Amino acid sequence: MKIVYFTDPHGRRADYWNVLHYAVKNKIKTIVCGGDLFPGNFESWDDLYRIQKRFVTNFIPSFLEECRKHNIHFITIYGNDDLAAVEPYFNEVCNKYEICHNISRKKIVINTWEFIGFDLISDIPFLLKDRVRKDLKTSNNPKTSQGVFSHYSGKFEKVLWQKLYAELPSLEEEMDSLPDFKNPEKSVFISHQPPGGTKIATLNHRDLGSQSIRNYILTHKPRLSLHGHIHETKIWKDYLGETICIQPGSIDKTVLTEITLKTMQIRKIIVYEKRYADEK
Repeated sequence: MKIVYFTDPHGRRADYWNVLHYAVKNKIKTIVCGGDLFPGNFESWDDLYRIQKRFVTNFIPSFLEECRKHNIHFITIYGNDDLAAVEPYFNEVCNKYEICHNISRKKIVINTWEFIGFDLISDIPFLLKDRVRKDLKTSNNPKTSQGVFSHYSGKFEKVLWQKLYAELPSLEEEMDSLPDFKNPEKSVFISHQPPGGTKIATLNHRDLGSQSIRNYILTHKPRLSLHGHIHETKIWKDYLGETICIQPGSIDKTVLTEITLKTMQIRKIIVYEKRYADEK
């Protein structure tokens, strides 16, 4: 079984089409995305909600229709820039296509391979906190004093983040509720944030990974883990125990990895010539 993995498209339509074109051309039947699916440029929170909702209701169906046409599965998780407020719209669209699988904190089995997804990340110095938690139960270092949460109604709520940071379950506790891998040798773990203490989580000598995600991988030993979140990563492949960890990054060109699961042959590919122009 082969998969094509990409991450952090942030609503760039060219990335979606280039990845699909590559899968079709190379007869690969599964595309995996590591989150931050929707556009992130905005002037206000209300503006961001309108942009992401429009992308989900207008573009995503056309992309999934093409995936279905070619019998290609699309497996994805959310990222920290994907508003909780647009989840009902994405789920409604995804549920219309049997080839679409949103596995944020869920599991799916395709061709005997298990895929488990995790969309939450440890705290960041930005206001949007929909998918943000403290890392470990013992963590006590909120990155901001205030925060913003989006709601299904499309409204945004300003919160005292220092208080919620302490009250919400940690990543460590959230991951305790994930489904189990029945066969780690044929398992793929997809989390938006990379594991801490790895080269793929390092940027400018700073570790931007999660200790909870690291502990999860070391405990459950999936064969492969796929990540995103850090766009400017210099090193895209590392090992954590026996697990191969991939974080291809996200630049102004389409970046993808082709992975043969049985042999773990992995190639990173950059599409320099965009075949499809981005739309406003």
